[in-house]
Amino acid sequence: AAVEHPKGESWEPVREHCCAVFGGIDASGSATDSTELLLLPRGSADGVAQPGSEPLRFSPGPHMAESRSGCAAAPLGASCGLLVIGGSTGSRSLGTTEILDLRTMAFAPGPSLGASRAGCAAAAGRGVVVVFGGRDRGTRLDTTEVLDLEQRTFGPGPRMASRRSLCAAAALGDGGGRLLVLGGQDGSRALSTTEVLELASMQFSVGPMMGCARYSCAAVQLDSRRVLVVGGMGDGAARLTSTEVLDVETMEFRPGPRLAKPRSGCGAFRLPSGRGALVVGGAEGETRHRTTEFLDVETMQFSPGPPLSGGPRGACAASSSCA
Repeated sequence: AAVEHPKGESWEPVREHCCAVFGGIDASGSATDSTELLLLPRGSADGVAQPGSEPLRFSPGPHMAESRSGCAAAPLGASCGLLVIGGSTGSRSLGTTEILDLRTMAFAPGPSLGASRAGCAAAAGRGVVVVFGGRDRGTRLDTTEVLDLEQRTFGPGPRMASRRSLCAAAALGDGGGRLLVLGGQDGSRALSTTEVLELASMQFSVGPMMGCARYSCAAVQLDSRRVLVVGGMGDGAARLTSTEVLDVETMEFRPGPRLAKPRSGCGAFRLPSGRGALVVGGAEGETRHRTTEFLDVETMQFSPGPPLSGGPRGACAASSSCA
């Protein structure tokens, strides 16, 4: 159903290409079960015009069954859903998942993971969603799990070369056959390494080195040629405003545009038109952000995006059905 806003405008969720923010840590410092949906004016083509005139709004979405900070999220493709994975309630790591049905805009239980995973990453590929690393009761994980989208069950995936908690992941290219996992912590240090998973063979290979070590960062595929890595924390727990762009053809990272403010534990997703990406929430020390930043993928410049409606949100997950 459409949402009526105070100025008399009628807005509706972007259902064909839904963009959502899940869980995280709220202004009180507690894990939250709340979500936010990106809205656009009724009748808009896809929600993206020019950076200064984006008809975009966030509005409260349905509540999840459990509070989740440090969770991951990924699209379920033709099944018209977004999958929320793992995370922490604040007192325990979670091995559960939830599915947001884009037709009903309601959550339903998803398949269980083989292990509890807080601070994990996830990415969708050809017919699968792969969950990478995380931590279970303080132990950083080098394991992965693979969700078969037809069977809707998780099975063990290949092991990574490194233990990775608070890592990020994204698809590479336009074929859906390769996934990239990057950064994170191994329990003793922040990582600048990456690994590439070939889905056909289910084997990892060494990926390109990032320009700096980072964890609690986010990654988003901008197009078939580029992956953006944003924010996070570096060596010595420094909060980062820097970004990096991976050229998928050369498999080399180069510096990207700077964020307006440091963001660790932020989320990021590509907008429906493919002409922009949105970086949402995150934290700078104990200060959690309500703000977002819009990246124009043609100019590669950031500008202010629409604020989150429910207040500040750190350690959140974000996903788009077109990502």
